[in-house]
Amino acid sequence: MRATATEIVRHWSSYLIKVQQGQTVEIMKSGRPVARLTPSPGRMTGKEYAAILRGHKPDPKTAEEVQRILKKQDEHERAIFDRH
Repeated sequence: MRATATEIVRHWSSYLIKVQQGQTVEIMKSGRPVARLTPSPGRMTGKEYAAILRGHKPDPKTAEEVQRILKKQDEHERAIFDRH
């Protein structure tokens, strides 16, 4: 299901009820998807969660940033370990 950001703001409680019932709402702004309201993963089966992620398109810039952060964290942890 899709809804504009304005519709979400105006009818928040009705969209929240839909999400509580298991629906995902894709939020649109200026005709483009900007976010999704999804049920809490704790309330979904793995199959349901996989269906949500199936439509996800990888973002190379985000992947590079995550890799950079993980590398920095690993280096920091090694430095701490080497001191002890």
